[in-house]
Amino acid sequence: MPELPEVETIKKQLLKKVKGKTFKKVEVKLPKMVKTDLKQFKKEIVGAKINNIKRRAKVLILELSNNYAIIVHLKISCPLIFK
Repeated sequence: MPELPEVETIKKQLLKKVKGKTFKKVEVKLPKMVKTDLKQFKKEIVGAKINNIKRRAKVLILELSNNYAIIVHLKISCPLIFK
């Protein structure tokens, strides 16, 4: 699991690479982690733009253009992939 400095570094690197980018596709590897209907979740996220990325402790918060946010905990292997 990354420590706070690593999470902050990841946040800064993501801001440079993905801020302003739009989700074209969403793939959910562990559906039980999505706390709403999976089809509705994908519908809401696809087409949304990443406005900002914040950090709260070891959690990343991706603020989206549609007033939603995606909360990401990097766990042990940091399985966050942007293409």
